[in-house]
Amino acid sequence: MNESTIDMEYRLLENFIFYMTKTYRERNQNWVIVKDFLQLGTHEGGATSSIRKCLILGINPDGYTLERKVQE
Repeated sequence: MNESTIDMEYRLLENFIFYMTKTYRERNQNWVIVKDFLQLGTHEGGATSSIRKCLILGINPDGYTLERKVQE
């Protein structure tokens, strides 16, 4: 079974959010969580890059729930 990088990053985000406090989740939009978890310490750790990463992953950058948009 071969998992794509996008699917793996999405699954990692799900696991990260599962172990975070409810307060952290309620206060932070998706792009902030991507910035804090996936892009921390990289050269793409800014807001614009994090929003772009959310769009690549298929999630709403401004949302507070991690729901993927189905791409056709």
